[in-house]
Amino acid sequence: MIIKVTRNESISSVHIDSVQNPIKLFNLLKTILQDDIDIFTEPNVKEKEGIIEWTTEIEGEKISYDEADDETKHIIKGLLRDKVYKIIENRDETQIELLKKVLQIPDESDVYLVNNQIRLTNWGHIKNSYDARENIVFDLIGDISTLLKIEVVKDGVKLTGCSLTLSWDNGEKKIETDELG
Repeated sequence: MIIKVTRNESISSVHIDSVQNPIKLFNLLKTILQDDIDIFTEPNVKEKEGIIEWTTEIEGEKISYDEADDETKHIIKGLLRDKVYKIIENRDETQIELLKKVLQIPDESDVYLVNNQIRLTNWGHIKNSYDARENIVFDLIGDISTLLKIEVVKDGVKLTGCSLTLSWDNGEKKIETDELG
């Protein structure tokens, strides 16, 4: 299913060593991520038309982050956070740096919920604009350098609606659990 079609002149590739072609980059990601590639839609570059079609193997209703209601945005953020955490855990520094670059997207409208699964379009790109925003994915989920998966559990049961404070030498962070624990 085609999720989005982008005109080439509206976006610029994030510099990723010598790999500028989205199809080659997608193949590189498949090698690195294997089964976790599904967050990234597959690019279909149509040079003559000057477009990139972003496709996914799943069918169904698609909702972009910018069109979602507040409850759906909360769900999208949680699923996106979990998926990004999954693809970066147990990776070496070189792979993490690559993933930080390909997780660049031009706009919040490039984050989709399709059949309760997250899909990114225009990944590895930013807007062709003097005021192009960067790190949109990380603005939505938080910086991956501080991304921790923490569950508050008592007697084997996840606790919801509670808060805790993590403290370390030069700071602290208050964390509150949501309805999922």
